[in-house]
Amino acid sequence: MIRAKITYPQKVADLFVAEEKTIGNDRSGYEVSVEGNMTVFSIFAKDATSLRTIITSITKILNVIEQVDAL
Repeated sequence: MIRAKITYPQKVADLFVAEEKTIGNDRSGYEVSVEGNMTVFSIFAKDATSLRTIITSITKILNVIEQVDAL
């Protein structure tokens, strides 16, 4: 099992409530929490491909958030 943690410098945890937290029969997934002013993504994956999939999913949403904030 691969584990990773990503911290993001904004409180965006509420925006991930509706998102699917597991992908592909529990091959990968994540939990979202808030620590101070940071959003923390605790990621788990069974293999490198699953890890890449879940990180891509998270970063696509973060990219949209940043683009909207820039408007």
